Amino acid sequence: MTPVSSALSVLLLHFLLISTISSVKAQIPNDEVPAELQFLTTGDYDTWTPPEDIAKSYPYYLSGFDDQNRPIWVLEFGKWDIRSGLLKDEEHEKALDKHIDQATWHFFNSTGLRASPEAPNKEFIVLIDAEGYNLAQLNSAKGL
Repeated sequence: MTPVSSALSVLLLHFLLISTISSVKAQIPNDEVPAELQFLTTGDYDTWTPPEDIAKSYPYYLSGFDDQNRPIWVLEFGKWDIRSGLLKDEEHEKALDKHIDQATWHFFNSTGLRASPEAPNKEFIVLIDAEGYNLAQLNSAKGL
């Protein structure tokens, strides 16, 4: 498998996991969410603010909603220099990790923004903007 296809596989697996979280959250109570996903239901992701340099260097945002009221998120992955971020100190690495978890929480949590009892929503859309992505990012196993 080439480095590009390996990285894309990891990315797709991550977003498949996010989709699974969204479905699980929408269908069962928090106490029934699998143990490996509980951190998303108990963290301070709703109030935590990432350091400014991390928020700027690893952007994502809610773009809008589709005709089925699913939130549409844009992940500007081409700007995400994860490799460089992981070469900084441990505090930066932990903040970056939490920023990524918070993005996952936002994707997951946003399914209820336009949902109602009559029209529940269990899905969200993430568009990955890879413009500017550099293959040098793949030179680090830690970055994957």
